Amino acid sequence: MMNKKGDVATGILLIITITLILVSLGGMLSFNSQLDSKSKLLSEMMNEIEFKENYVKEQTKLIFNETVGNCGECDNESLKKEIIKAAGERENLNRFEGAGNIYAKFRNGEFEIIEIEGTREMIIKELFVQAQKGENKITRNFEIKIKSKEL
Repeated sequence: MMNKKGDVATGILLIITITLILVSLGGMLSFNSQLDSKSKLLSEMMNEIEFKENYVKEQTKLIFNETVGNCGECDNESLKKEIIKAAGERENLNRFEGAGNIYAKFRNGEFEIIEIEGTREMIIKELFVQAQKGENKITRNFEIKIKSKEL
């Protein structure tokens, strides 16, 4: 008489394999394939964040360079006061909600001006911009360092 113990294990293995195949097929058929809309949403948010960050950087460069040009002989403390004044005027002219906390940093004087080898440098730390669509929200943190032309 032959040993039939291997036939039971083979039968159970066959049943488990068929069950796994059916579960996998069910998962594939019920998968929501609308990833394009989510990808598009995230892409739009990233573009918005990039735009806002570039906006903040360019506004800061404009404020700094104009102020240094108008007040080139000022000491660093006087220059800082002039930058705060110029930033306040620019904020009133170009109110943009996406500017993050840049104008608050200017209003509160939360930036440094240092003089290195005949040039002035402005450093603003802990800046952020945000984008939000529905339940998704992205915040980008960065800092800005701007050098003026030689004095």
